Amino acid sequence: MELTYLEEFDFGDEPCTLVVGFHGIGLVGYIACEHMAKVTKAKRVAAITSALMPPVVSIDPDGMVVTPFELCMAKEQRLAFLLVRIQPADSELREFTKLVVNFAKDHGMLLVMLGGIDRELVKEQKPHAFTTASEILPRLASFAKIPDGIFISGGIALSMIEAKARALPCVTIFAPSERDHVDISAAIGAIKALNQLLGTAIDPTGLAHEQEAYLEEGRKIAKELAKRTPDQPAMFT
Repeated sequence: MELTYLEEFDFGDEPCTLVVGFHGIGLVGYIACEHMAKVTKAKRVAAITSALMPPVVSIDPDGMVVTPFELCMAKEQRLAFLLVRIQPADSELREFTKLVVNFAKDHGMLLVMLGGIDRELVKEQKPHAFTTASEILPRLASFAKIPDGIFISGGIALSMIEAKARALPCVTIFAPSERDHVDISAAIGAIKALNQLLGTAIDPTGLAHEQEAYLEEGRKIAKELAKRTPDQPAMFT
């Protein structure tokens, strides 16, 4: 697995943030990152390739090929977005998350993971947040805390483990979400929570008109992957 640069990646000396959204509950993290990359007109600067990368691409409105794992940079906002369009294979997930954490560490970035949490499992219907770094805790005072007895799994869990091991400041934000279908309102909540954390002003309102488009995208990719071998990654987790 490797990260290949397509363009120069350079934020200079000022702090910047890498935002990552795996699929997970409600597709919250994926949808939020995809939307923010569009709104900020983030530029593709790198792509991740691997031996088990699914043989699926799409084409953007300009006629450019869009690959499963792409890194985009919004220089004005000092944000980078890792667009995980298809979930990595389980057997490569640790290597994938290690590559992401190492990239953020090498560039001195804050890593922020976005996702959904089953709204039936939490009392407070507002974004929940947690971190690997004690110095960030004061910035999370207005967020709800993850209730006792809930365990995090998958790409976010592995990313947090790697970040903790490498002393990389990392925050995860979970928006309460419907568990069994795409939840646009939760993705909007995740973007608002990111704005609150970072002091950015990314407008999430356009997402309200895109639910059917994301549902259709999910159906198409899931149908295509269903034709592949069992060890190909699934669209949803």
